[in-house]
Amino acid sequence: MGQVVAAMESGELKMFGDNGYETSASASISEAVFSRSLVAVSLERPFNSQAIAVYDSKLKKVAEMKHERAVKKLTVSPDGLFVAGADFHQVFIWDLSGGLRSGSPRFRCDLKLVTAMAFSHDASQLVLGVADQSRQIYQWNFKKRDDPRPFGFGQGMVTALQFSDNDRFLYSAGAKGDLRRWYMERSAAARAK
Repeated sequence: MGQVVAAMESGELKMFGDNGYETSASASISEAVFSRSLVAVSLERPFNSQAIAVYDSKLKKVAEMKHERAVKKLTVSPDGLFVAGADFHQVFIWDLSGGLRSGSPRFRCDLKLVTAMAFSHDASQLVLGVADQSRQIYQWNFKKRDDPRPFGFGQGMVTALQFSDNDRFLYSAGAKGDLRRWYMERSAAARAK
């Protein structure tokens, strides 16, 4: 059977072994995301000990990256090689390509109040929705070491972002119930009809 991770009503994450007994200390989860092969969780532990923990499909821990502030948004690249997280002040990307990691993020940028994020399927870029007055969507070609650049505007706070299977389109959803489709091969956005 292996380990089982359970999210309790209190927001705590508990791990249980084959015998049904808890196998590790509890932590509060502020965010959890799932990909085909990975589970990433933002852990808030006692004494201001924040971390991102990454588990494989068998719930074996493959990485744990410490962070100075609570990470409120997370996403995992489709290839499972990158984990992105955002606190209230910055966005960070950890590179998992070398196996078990516990170090500093490889990429970072200053962008506040991130409410949504998604990697492209080829993991070449990360898009970010922000909740500041601009209500912008940013496109970040992080592998080229570019700064995030404004891509489009939401009707209100952007709550979800997702690329199409071929990365040609980006879909965004907003807090006011709007749904948009953005054509990624042009600099201007095309609203879905």
